[in-house]
Amino acid sequence: MTTFFLPKKSSIHSIGAIAAGIAVAMTPAAHAAITTFDLTSPTAQNSSPPRTLGPVGVDNLILNISNPQGSNLPTNSLNTNNSGFCAFAAVGSSNGRCALAQGSGAVLNGFSLSFNKSVYLRQFDITGLQNIAVGGITYGSEAFSFTANGTQTFVNPFLVSAGSTILVATSGSGLVNGSGVFRINNLQVELAPPVPGPLPLLGAGVAFAYSRKLRTRILKKAS
Repeated sequence: MTTFFLPKKSSIHSIGAIAAGIAVAMTPAAHAAITTFDLTSPTAQNSSPPRTLGPVGVDNLILNISNPQGSNLPTNSLNTNNSGFCAFAAVGSSNGRCALAQGSGAVLNGFSLSFNKSVYLRQFDITGLQNIAVGGITYGSEAFSFTANGTQTFVNPFLVSAGSTILVATSGSGLVNGSGVFRINNLQVELAPPVPGPLPLLGAGVAFAYSRKLRTRILKKAS
């Protein structure tokens, strides 16, 4: 009877190894490194949409900024300088902002973002806040309010699916002479892990069912 113990143990261990291998294969890959898009420009630039950055980082991510929102905006209304990308601007009688002419009454209060791969938005830096008591920015459903320059972090990493476009709405209150501005210095994102499909799950179920039947047969022989 003892001659059955070794094959039984060996077979069960082999089944366990198969199951472990499947479990490893189904475990989501660890998150990729954070990718930072630098939204600054050494010299002031005005461009027409879309503005494309990338590929950037080990994940070769590409960011597109498009669809500027507002009123009285020129064609080349996507503005960057050494402080960052112009996210909000209101032009009053005192001066111009973000290449928007003084006295034009122009307002920039939003734009769109899209990526070539699914990413989580992690954080961004507000810079160049001027003539605004309270600034606001909303990505989809997550809103931020700030009174000074600094880093803003998403409480729940915001998922932007590959190829989809999200509207970023911006605002400013307490403007001085109807004029104010703030910019985004950089935007940090993380590549979203792939979603497991139904086939790996089905394969795991079949493998475990087979291992159960095989183990039952071996135990019957051993007895």
